[in-house]
Amino acid sequence: MNLDKIINWNVGQRTHVEIIQNFILEFCTKLTRLGIMHDRSKLSKTEFEGFLESHDSLRSDHPNDDRYQKALKSKAIQHHYKWNTHHPEYWRDKQKNMPLLEIIIMFFDWQSRALARNFDFKVDNSYQEFREYNFEKLKENGQEHAIPIVELLEEMFPEK
Repeated sequence: MNLDKIINWNVGQRTHVEIIQNFILEFCTKLTRLGIMHDRSKLSKTEFEGFLESHDSLRSDHPNDDRYQKALKSKAIQHHYKWNTHHPEYWRDKQKNMPLLEIIIMFFDWQSRALARNFDFKVDNSYQEFREYNFEKLKENGQEHAIPIVELLEEMFPEK
């Protein structure tokens, strides 16, 4: 084989690998930024006071609980949905699909809430109820495309 051909092939391979690494780094950086900015609006007066007042009702293990549902209709929660792109409600009136990075953040938000409630991911009916409730919210807000992505993420992160 010609030495120049081997060198050119190696340079091409190295360039290919560097391009992939840069794409992955850019993806991870964007995801990290979203994680850092996550729920910043909860520090606003509207949300801070509202979340404080409804703290107990928002901790329900059953999303269809009347107190939980009432809290979701509060000014604080509606403000939160309006300013946080990882909620399917944010996208409802925009008639756009929730982007992949937002779906990933949403999934980790769900996992965090489930872990905070000590749900057993494999056997706990409360987790299944929580999961189905969130899938219904995705459908109601025109974000059905997110469900298979969440299912893939569940395979990657089955429980902590």
